[in-house]
This record gives sequence, structure tokens and C-alpha cells, in this order.
Amino acid sequence: MSALLFRHRGVLVVLAILPATLLPGSDRGAPQLALALVLLVLGVALRLTGVRQIGSRARVHTAGARSLLTSGIFGYLRNPLYLGNAFVAVSACALLRSAECVPLVLLAWLAAYTVIAKHEERELRALFGAPYEAYRASVRRWIPRWSPYQPGLCEAPVSWADVLYTERLFVLGCAAIGIATALVLLEIPGLTGLRRDLLEASPLAASSVVLGLATWQVLKINVVQPLKRAAKKRAKARRSNKGLTPS
Repeated sequence: MSALLFRHRGVLVVLAILPATLLPGSDRGAPQLALALVLLVLGVALRLTGVRQIGSRARVHTAGARSLLTSGIFGYLRNPLYLGNAFVAVSACALLRSAECVPLVLLAWLAAYTVIAKHEERELRALFGAPYEAYRASVRRWIPRWSPYQPGLCEAPVSWADVLYTERLFVLGCAAIGIATALVLLEIPGLTGLRRDLLEASPLAASSVVLGLATWQVLKINVVQPLKRAAKKRAKARRSNKGLTPS
């Protein structure tokens, strides 16, 4: 079960927003929406900073790593990407319907991601042994340290261009949430109709979008990506066979 949750952890990020589309809404005042924007920016910053350090490993479907990463943002917090996802889910709650769903979303996120994190920890312990145990004992899972685990050490990060390409759907989704929140928060002349539509957004429409995104994530992981990998293997085999053919 833990391996299955790890494989589909991206789906859980989307489904975490679902309660916000189904629970009764309430008035969303300026303080609530402003806090949503702050949490959104913080969540995006945490995730993208973490992805910049680990690169394409952020999108793998099996736990493990080529090397033990204990510097940079990972020197303060073991799971910055997962915590960033939580902040984004909470900010989406404040926009979509109400703040009342935040405790439910946080409990669901904590339950799922604790299982995922423990699965990942078991794999890393098996791979790296004592060095990982020392790191795990000094750096907490969800609460940052005040000082880095290894001061002055940091692996060479990947480029921001690669980060934005890898996380393009995440960035676009967060940008849409941020723009919608800003439009609701600010009374911009000429956009009052759009602002009213956002405030009165249909729960059915919002939940349909969330379920659609989750379905796409499942199909991408279990159908699209395996088909792409199989096609690459066939193409590689054809090139190898062509190279071995006598002239």
C-alpha cells in the first residue's frame, strides 16, 4: 500500500483539494484570501527549491536515490516538496470554497504523506544505512531546523529552466489559483463580473475539474508513461538491430 501511495503521490495532491469543492462554502474575506496567497507562494517556493536540488528525481515513481542529499533546503527539512504540496492544497481550499475544510485537508494530507514518507525512509535506510540514520535523527520530517545540517555544503543545483519545465503543470496550476485569488481579493474596475463569477463558482464545476486532473494523473502514470517507455525501448532495439545488420 505504501509503495502504491508513493507511486500516486501526485494524485493525492490533487485529491486533497476535493473536500474544498464539496463542503458548504462561506464568505471569503480579504484576510483569508491574503493568507491563501501567502501560503501559495510559500508552497511553490518550497517545492521548486527542492526540485532544483533533486532535479528529475522529483518525478520518479519508486522510492530511492542515487546519492544521499543532506544539504541545501534538505539540510533544514527532510520533505520540503511534500510540505509545499500541503501549503498549496490549503491555499486552494481558501479560494475554492471555505476555510472550514482546512483541518480535514490537513488531516488527510498528514495521514497519506506520513505513509509515503515512511516508505521512502525505509528505502533510503536500506540504501545508505548509518549516514541516513544520522541525517534522519538530526533533520525533522515536517518541521524545519533553525540551522543547516551541513553548513556550507550544497550540491550543484539544476537550472531554473529545467525546474520550470519539469514542474510546468504544477506551476501553471498554482498560477491559476494565485490569479483567481488576486482577482477575488482586488476590486479591479472592469473585472467585477469575473470576480462575481469566481465568488459564486459552482461546487460541481470545481469538483469536476479536480476529479478530471486526478484521473489524468492516474492515466499518465499507469498508461501514458509506460507506453512511452515501451516505445523508446522498441526504437532503441531497432537502432541496435540496424547497427548489427551486415552491409
